[in-house]
Amino acid sequence: MPSFEVEGLRELEQKILKMEAKTAEKMLRQAGRQAMKPVLSSAISKVNVDTGDLKASLAIRASKGKGRRIAATISVGPFKKKLSKKQRGNKIERANAKALSQEYGNRRQKAAPFLRPALEEQANSVLTIFKTEL
Repeated sequence: MPSFEVEGLRELEQKILKMEAKTAEKMLRQAGRQAMKPVLSSAISKVNVDTGDLKASLAIRASKGKGRRIAATISVGPFKKKLSKKQRGNKIERANAKALSQEYGNRRQKAAPFLRPALEEQANSVLTIFKTEL
């Protein structure tokens, strides 16, 4: 895994703590979504296509942190449950199971990771975009 150094986090934290909690969380989620777009694109290009459901289900999810802390969780994975109307509008079947099988393998399928390599490839751009967005 590549190593990198990030500066200015202490100052950023101080500025975020001075903001209203709802505003700060919204800002973190928006910046996180923007920062993870290259990871999503990379994951989509790396996923093996069988029926196309797994590829169509990949998306970015941004959620609030738990507890009283100002935090956000940003994830890329098989979150969409239904195809768009342009894509026939059908329900996406077993995308989570397909993602796990492809990422880690199973007794019938050899592992062909696509999420982990996508994140590793884009780690520096994620940090750069996140910093710029904030």
